[in-house]
Amino acid sequence: MELDATSLYVIRRHKDLSSIYGAAENAVTTSAEYFERMIESVTDKIEGNVEGKDFLWGSCFSELDILMTVCLDWATFVGVNIPSGFQNYRKSMANRIAYRNAQAFNYSNLQIPQTK
Repeated sequence: MELDATSLYVIRRHKDLSSIYGAAENAVTTSAEYFERMIESVTDKIEGNVEGKDFLWGSCFSELDILMTVCLDWATFVGVNIPSGFQNYRKSMANRIAYRNAQAFNYSNLQIPQTK
């Protein structure tokens, strides 16, 4: 939630919705930097995953995976840097059939860039 509410929401308001909330380039830049610092602080949790452990908490898919994937999608969409471990995690989540179906349903007119 920290990644979403404290950084991505500010970027959304002052970059994508600047006609409503006003443009604030400094807030956008600072929020992107904040996202990068915060996600970097937990990168070892993802990169330390053992083979077969693809989820954030335990051995099964949970709401944490949904929230993190949404945050990573939006960070990618607005151009925030994501560490390679989280890029791999995002790619793994995006390969799930349920994810692809939800993307097709929710964003049929908006393409979110895929991680290389």
